[in-house]
Amino acid sequence: MKKPIQELQENINDIKQATDTMKTEIQTTVELAKQSADQIKHVLGELRESREGLSASMEEGKANVNELREQTRSDMRELRETFQTDEPANADAKAERFELVKEGNGFVIYGREGLVGEITYTPIDEHTWAADHTYVTPEYRGRDIAQRLLQRLASAARLEHKKIVPACSYVQAQFRRNVEYADVWQR
Repeated sequence: MKKPIQELQENINDIKQATDTMKTEIQTTVELAKQSADQIKHVLGELRESREGLSASMEEGKANVNELREQTRSDMRELRETFQTDEPANADAKAERFELVKEGNGFVIYGREGLVGEITYTPIDEHTWAADHTYVTPEYRGRDIAQRLLQRLASAARLEHKKIVPACSYVQAQFRRNVEYADVWQR
């Protein structure tokens, strides 16, 4: 009878060893699974942050695109805009049409006879322009030509996120008189 009991004990010991080996393997597998889960959580967290960052960037980009689109529409309307002059000496004559265009570092208005007025600026640094010259031919003075040129310069500065140093006397006077230029005035 000793032999069957001894065999039974050996079987029990084999089963204990197999059970211990299985426990160790299960613990190792559980640890690896926990590590994998932690890595997945970390990667998911990074992906979530990236997605949120991309969403914020896309929203900012959309806002910038919409702002640029609106400013471009406004600029295009202004560029296409023609306006009439009041010519009391010849009221029956066809009203003169003007064209406002960008040329180099400035804006120019042309009429039937050519140049009517201009405003120029000089870049000071990447964020600032100096409005250094405004001119309207004598026969067109008093007809808001200089004002339209300054408005167009201010619109361009807003569009490009620039500030303007009023270096010419006309721009200085207009900046002091009109709060509409406060956002672009570099004091």
